[in-house]
Amino acid sequence: MSENWSRRWARADVAGAAVDVFPHEPPALDRPLFAFENVIVNPHITAVTAESTCNMAISVAEQWATIFSGDIPPRLINPQAWSHHVERFEDLLGLRPRSPT
Repeated sequence: MSENWSRRWARADVAGAAVDVFPHEPPALDRPLFAFENVIVNPHITAVTAESTCNMAISVAEQWATIFSGDIPPRLINPQAWSHHVERFEDLLGLRPRSPT
């Protein structure tokens, strides 16, 4: 968080915030931002819980199972790149998942 933001908090322009990412990790403990009572600072990995890790593992396994069955994985974010990956899957794994329509 930039020093500009620290000045805004000091003037009470901002009611509060939760911060988990800094330009340099780990952040220096003497950052002015850490002195404000209306700022919550936590590690970037706070959301990594046993439950979220399990859910991520299940999601990844489901997506690979879908690919191995020859289909397009759910939640495909970049369909434009899929054709390149289909070729790589065929070269590496000997199977060719279908292409999006």
